[in-house]
Amino acid sequence: MTLPGAPEAAPAAARTPWWCVACGSIGTADLIQNVALFLPFGFALASAGMRKGAAVALIVALTFGVELLQASVIVGRDASLGDVLANTAGGVLGWIAATRRRQLLTPGRRGALAAVVAIGAAFAIVATMATGLLQPALSLAEYTRARMAPTVAGRPRFGGEVLKFSVNGETYADRDVPRSLPRGDIEAEVTLTWPGRSKGTATIARIDGLSGDAVLSIDQRSTSIRVHAFSHASAWRLRTPMVDVPIPPGIVAGDTVAVRFNWQGTDVALVATSSRGASRTAGRYHPSDGWMLLNPFTGGLAFDRRRTIWTVIWVLTWSAAFGWYLWRALLSTSTALSEP
Repeated sequence: MTLPGAPEAAPAAARTPWWCVACGSIGTADLIQNVALFLPFGFALASAGMRKGAAVALIVALTFGVELLQASVIVGRDASLGDVLANTAGGVLGWIAATRRRQLLTPGRRGALAAVVAIGAAFAIVATMATGLLQPALSLAEYTRARMAPTVAGRPRFGGEVLKFSVNGETYADRDVPRSLPRGDIEAEVTLTWPGRSKGTATIARIDGLSGDAVLSIDQRSTSIRVHAFSHASAWRLRTPMVDVPIPPGIVAGDTVAVRFNWQGTDVALVATSSRGASRTAGRYHPSDGWMLLNPFTGGLAFDRRRTIWTVIWVLTWSAAFGWYLWRALLSTSTALSEP
């Protein structure tokens, strides 16, 4: 999350000021991830017996070293004040957690009840946010122009031909996008000639935002189609899932493929059709999909077993924490009642 290079993000990184706190299109998600990333480090330092002052100094020094690498060596990464603050906060919180782990893991009745309420409220808030944020929000984006088979830094150029590109029934070419661009729910269509397998992610068609990031992008990724669209989560600088669909079986270079992406409320569908067949990805975002707002490990979403596994892990993590403190509260209450 911190050190890998990202050549296609180089232009955006170059525009990022060093004093930025929540930087880029997923700045809020990155901030939260950086806090979480340094929690184990701070915990380990405290467990090793390091004093708080020395631990903070080491955390800050390590953070500055990472930021220096990102600024001068690693392509597509930006150094920012936000990373330093988030990493330091994560390390300090980890140090505090280690020094108070007994109180955190085995609290008394009052502490356990407080934890139950806090965890339950936090999960309810995140679940509610997930339902609202995982919906399209082109009305919140600022557009500049539509582009077909554009040259994007760090990406190969799409090798096929884009025959048609439309959004909500209005057809676009390589030109500035008028303010009358349809907004609200998204129904995007692109017709193309298939170029064969790509070696990376090639952009088929996109609509650029003022920041240079795409507010709607339809890409080829090897032998699949990937779509990313601006959502309410994007407005909060959280992650928006990218939806993948494989190319229909039997397709060969030169075949015509029609791709249709439909996102209405929490319902998403992506269909690729050719004369040889069709493939489809469809599903619905649920309150239990809050992990999608932060998770950096799943690029495209196919509403398949991977999505189910991540959702189960997410829900079980919350449930385990809630159940542990509820059990502690009940145990403390039972002990208190049994005492003479």
